[in-house]
Amino acid sequence: GSYSDLSADGKTAAVSTERDIQFLDGSSVRARGSIRVASRPWSVAFSPDGFRLAVTLQAPKAPAPGLVTGGTVALYDVKTRRLLARRAVPYAWGLDFDPSGKTIAVAREDGRVSFLDGHSLVPTGKPIVQPKRPYAKGDYWQSDLDWSPDGRLLAITYFEGRISVFDTTTGTLLVNLPQKPHAFQSVFTPDGSLFVTGGNTGIPSFWDTRTWKLVTRPAQGHGSALIGMSVEPGGRMLATAGNDDGDVLLWDVASRRQLGTALTGNGPFPQIFYSADGRRLLAVSPVGPVTLWDVDPESWTRRACSVAGRNLTRNEWRDFVGDTPYHATCP
Repeated sequence: GSYSDLSADGKTAAVSTERDIQFLDGSSVRARGSIRVASRPWSVAFSPDGFRLAVTLQAPKAPAPGLVTGGTVALYDVKTRRLLARRAVPYAWGLDFDPSGKTIAVAREDGRVSFLDGHSLVPTGKPIVQPKRPYAKGDYWQSDLDWSPDGRLLAITYFEGRISVFDTTTGTLLVNLPQKPHAFQSVFTPDGSLFVTGGNTGIPSFWDTRTWKLVTRPAQGHGSALIGMSVEPGGRMLATAGNDDGDVLLWDVASRRQLGTALTGNGPFPQIFYSADGRRLLAVSPVGPVTLWDVDPESWTRRACSVAGRNLTRNEWRDFVGDTPYHATCP
């Protein structure tokens, strides 16, 4: 599940702590109030319009031996902090709004994914059920949920090393993608043509969503598990974060090449989010400060010009800017 989220307009970040949800300004990371909750919040997700925040809350007692998650989904008004709806959902873990904001998918530790109305939290549609081996053997921990941009597909990332992609209109399993030994993150590109997965290897894998064939897996990546991932809204760049130190790598999506060197992280277990304009990257860690990076390529080229006193060479441009057409940047 995601313990933090950034609203689609980039104006507000939400970060869960032991007993509350902290709100931060997405541009300055200054505190903007909080919501006190009855039990530990596990996952948070903004609605696409940024007006609502969905939260899964831990149950007072473990629902079954070996299970730690809860039984409640709560929905809040972001502006007033008022509770809008509340629904008991056994084993609730991660959750995510579909692109329309009408439906919330809730991942459960018993292997199911339930669907709730995005305004009332009334159950809607049939849950997805994976008839696999029991949770006690580590199969059902779902570390990520991702909707395709058109809202038709739902990708469920299972810690034990696979990502299952379902057609939500029919409930049909389309494909199981391997991500061994453990899977943590997945994301669709904004045009829906690529699907990117990551896990213990620290290297992102790029998949073609028409054929579900592997397009490429770079030779190198993070020195630890890939635990955070975000695609900028224009679809040109991918950011990934390593687990041990939170270092961030930037990738050119078209060429699948790493750009420049790593951005120094702010701590382990990072989650990262691009701003709405793609010029900033927000990094959150449960044990470190919230960090805001300038990741605008135009800003980089201006800075490089002032430092080097010359235009970038074509090789330098390729390494630091990617497949954007080369041009002179210095006066």
